[in-house]
Amino acid sequence: MFEILTFVLVIYIVCAMPTKKQIRRLADPEAGERRRADLRKLLQDYRGRSCSLSLNDSHYVSPAATLEGTLMDVDDEWMLMETTDDKGRRKRIVIRFDEVSCIKE
Repeated sequence: MFEILTFVLVIYIVCAMPTKKQIRRLADPEAGERRRADLRKLLQDYRGRSCSLSLNDSHYVSPAATLEGTLMDVDDEWMLMETTDDKGRRKRIVIRFDEVSCIKE
């Protein structure tokens, strides 16, 4: 019984610990705002053009670490991208600026 309780406690502690990304956001919140503003200006130029985005946490958006498609719209914190899936169907995906690590044309 003690082993199970210890295992559950260790799992809870590992899941509750903040990530490096969360610690950086807490340490310097203005850096995130500056990055978001710079990224927003850059993405305004890519609107309507095909580009490739490298994502930080892409497991819930796309199976790959990069997302290729046409950038449709840019908001204050979000962007709308139109991509095609494996079957050739077009789909639109909404992505936060915080999830983008790199932009390629």
